[in-house]
Amino acid sequence: PLSFLYPTGWTVTATAPTDLGFYDITIKPLDKTPNFHISISNESFLGFDGLTTTPYKHQNLEGQSVNNNLIGLKSGEYYYTFDGSLNPKLLPEFLTLMNSVKFE
Repeated sequence: PLSFLYPTGWTVTATAPTDLGFYDITIKPLDKTPNFHISISNESFLGFDGLTTTPYKHQNLEGQSVNNNLIGLKSGEYYYTFDGSLNPKLLPEFLTLMNSVKFE
């Protein structure tokens, strides 16, 4: 129950659960690295342990953020971790992608 917009030329792939139990959606911006990732789990966010977070709001959802590049949102039974790679050069593209995210 997740959708988002991305520019022509970007590639999006999804994989089965990893060893940690997370589904992974990889978003590759055109000619840029590193990639963005959306990790999905029914148990927890990925990579937030020990990090300082701030509150984050998206639509009607409350979540948490690390420097606006690592964002956790819970919708329904799922935890969604949006990883913008903590690369400040990609922050504008990542925030544009985040603004398009919709949960159904």
